[in-house]
Amino acid sequence: MKKIFLALLTVISFTAFAQQPILVTMDSIGSNDNLRNVFTVDIPQVSLKDVERDWLKTVGKRAQDKATVVNGENIQKGAVNKNISPEPFTLYSKLVETTAGVRLTVWL
Repeated sequence: MKKIFLALLTVISFTAFAQQPILVTMDSIGSNDNLRNVFTVDIPQVSLKDVERDWLKTVGKRAQDKATVVNGENIQKGAVNKNISPEPFTLYSKLVETTAGVRLTVWL
């Protein structure tokens, strides 16, 4: 009886505190005359305000300029990330609040 109770308690603890997986998808969207490759991440159980604050703080750490917002899109000029490019680049992002959390879309 003790073994069954212990096994049941173990299974319940793993399923009760399970975290939703975060998946990154790559899509192509059209803008004016060209196609852009975008990366999209759905972040569950968070508020738009928290994600926006943390996102702008993260991308602006080693950037040369301050982030600007144009038509709901965050534009970070002079972003630096050696894993992406040895030269500074411009990073565009858009945050949208959904019923499940926040959707972050990023393109270069």
